[in-house]
Amino acid sequence: MLIIIAVILGIVQGLTEFLPVSSSGHLAAIQSLFFKNLDFFKNFDIAFDVALHFATLIVICIFFRKRIGKLIKSLVRIFSKEKTEEEASSLKLIGFILLGSIPTALIGFGLKHFIEGFMDNITYIGIALLMTGILMLLPDRLKKEEPRFKLGLWDALIIGVVQGIAVIPGISRSGSTISTGLLRNLEKETAFEFSFLLSIPAIAGATLLSALDIDLSLLTGEYISVFITGIITGIVFGYIGVAVLARIVKKNKLSYFSYYCFGLGLVLIILNVMK
Repeated sequence: MLIIIAVILGIVQGLTEFLPVSSSGHLAAIQSLFFKNLDFFKNFDIAFDVALHFATLIVICIFFRKRIGKLIKSLVRIFSKEKTEEEASSLKLIGFILLGSIPTALIGFGLKHFIEGFMDNITYIGIALLMTGILMLLPDRLKKEEPRFKLGLWDALIIGVVQGIAVIPGISRSGSTISTGLLRNLEKETAFEFSFLLSIPAIAGATLLSALDIDLSLLTGEYISVFITGIITGIVFGYIGVAVLARIVKKNKLSYFSYYCFGLGLVLIILNVMK
């Protein structure tokens, strides 16, 4: 039974972490509606969440391996006086990632206790999904200037702020940050790539901090297999999710997910009212 649940949650995490529909919102809603009383989640809710986000981090590193490789190469040559144009550009991108990570961290820590009230209240998650849907509609509805291929300081800071707010279950991290990049008139592929590169330190940091709260002494052989199943499933479906999102953004179809968020948000609100 737990293995099946791990597969379900791995699929949900893998797809919804990358498709702009809020993975945290989906996981919180599913666990609250169906698995809340299971002993496994009473003991390992944080640990399993860490495992699924670890899978997400692996997917991002695999999908963007070429870009990440260039960033690492530029870091190795950071003190070289004869940098290529590509290396200088990569170092600048690293600077923007670090800059954007500052507001993300500050807001994320600030909202940490606030969001605990969201996890068990699917009405709040539903409202947050409605907000995500509205945000993803805006880039197609508002007039824009000629798109920019180059990031700027304010782009990094504003997208970092939005990523921090996206710790709220129901606010899609990918949907909100990509939409913000598009609203800043960034070219769609630039907004897509920066959204996920910026997520690496955020996911890694949050995963590490959450891992410190895990009591590993409670893990047994049976439970370890559940974790491994969740991670592998998350990686497989996560890669599918990010590949699909890349095509969706390229074709300017991000707003299509707004209607899914609107529908799911309303369903969650109605379900909570009917309890």
